[in-house]
Amino acid sequence: MLRLLEMTEDVPALSKVPRDERDGCLSSIALLVTEARYHRLKFEWIVATGEARSTLIPSRYEVRDTVGRYAVFEAVALLSAARSAVDETIYLGARRTMSEDAAGKVNVTEALSKRRNRGTPDVVAELEILEKHGTWFDELNDYRNAFVHRTMQERFSYYSPAAKWAGASDLAANAMLIPDHASVRSKARRHRWTFNDRRRLEEIVRPLETGLFDFVDDVGTMLWGGTKPVDPHRSGILIIDHGENGGDAPGRIDI
Repeated sequence: MLRLLEMTEDVPALSKVPRDERDGCLSSIALLVTEARYHRLKFEWIVATGEARSTLIPSRYEVRDTVGRYAVFEAVALLSAARSAVDETIYLGARRTMSEDAAGKVNVTEALSKRRNRGTPDVVAELEILEKHGTWFDELNDYRNAFVHRTMQERFSYYSPAAKWAGASDLAANAMLIPDHASVRSKARRHRWTFNDRRRLEEIVRPLETGLFDFVDDVGTMLWGGTKPVDPHRSGILIIDHGENGGDAPGRIDI
């Protein structure tokens, strides 16, 4: 996300957006993408913890580990951050040609639907790139709406994918099972959800986070003039040298 923050005021694609607003939007997008990565890493840590703990118990015992609910919390937080990043990206794109008020009224889902139906011309160029990532966005949007607006049924147990116990297939117990994508579309309520595919959270968390990176990268490099950072794998440590006497030094080390 450094490529977003390294954009300068002379980038033609964003020249019509006031600098303070542009910088605020770019910082917001970068932060949301970072949040998504954090929640994905935390999710995978929780899953690894549940998997490791399940191997410590003799196989004759069924393990219902309450750590499962926390994996769900992290997955939902990732979906929320990713969906917000899409909104912020489309808003900044709209500001390139629209007023602040008009850009704020652009509904991403509705605008994308109109583009797909070819009923109206594009009002935001970034929607073309979003459509190219349409399969990813549909899954992100539908599951975000389902988990945030409809909420998941309270289930707290982590079961390993290899678990053979009846609880592993119990929708009231296994927190890792998610509804079929087809059943959460069109704002379907929870009693309409189906679980025929027996998909697990692990199957969607990393792909949805990766898809966010790909979408933002495409917009940043193809439309906004962003460039690849020289070293995309920095440690995230900022060292500011205040000098021996505590005075401000002219430089800093970003590693």
